[in-house]
Amino acid sequence: MLKRVQSDIFEASSSFVHLQNFADDVLSSKMGNLQKQNILEIGAKYFSFHSNRSSPETLVCNESQLPFSATFDIVKSSLNLHLSKDPRGALQQMVAVLKPRGQLFLSCFGHHSLFEWRSIFLKDDIPCGLIDFINPGLLETWLPASGERHLTQEWVTLSFPKIEDFLHQLKSINLAKPKFGHPPLSFKTFQKACQDFNSAPSQKLSFQILFLIYTKPYILQDE
Repeated sequence: MLKRVQSDIFEASSSFVHLQNFADDVLSSKMGNLQKQNILEIGAKYFSFHSNRSSPETLVCNESQLPFSATFDIVKSSLNLHLSKDPRGALQQMVAVLKPRGQLFLSCFGHHSLFEWRSIFLKDDIPCGLIDFINPGLLETWLPASGERHLTQEWVTLSFPKIEDFLHQLKSINLAKPKFGHPPLSFKTFQKACQDFNSAPSQKLSFQILFLIYTKPYILQDE
């Protein structure tokens, strides 16, 4: 049986299809052949789901409040956690709906993603206008104290002719917005940062993608 949770967070951006396909391929290779398992897939609106199982059920809900009990052998979440308003709560919900010895397969953007753009602002200690992605150290602390976990990372680099076009796409999927407590970038600051980036020898941006496999124990230990 396959159930899908479609997170009602953002609309599609075609420029991120490459990243999504890469993350899906890596997760699929880690999952292997799971034809007879009860699987919950958690994704966003532009995710493409492929399964040879018949008639999967799709729900739209908040991933921090999943309407399931501990009934799933597998939970899969691909490039979605960093978009949650409460990533810790969302991760804990994914663990909660797993059966004992069930496994979570998760990918998300790591906090070093887009360091080429962020570094332009570091020297002046100015917020770069992007959301904070997931710190891998924090990600592991959000898991229960017990249970097996394996965290790895991969880097993907994409080229963009103009940073303005890329940032516009980021904004359309809620990845570009002021950090909490900070005002938006002024136009002058934004314009100068774009000029600095566009004048660099190579207009490339790197994405740190974290991959987590967690196996739920029969009995969860207290923190």
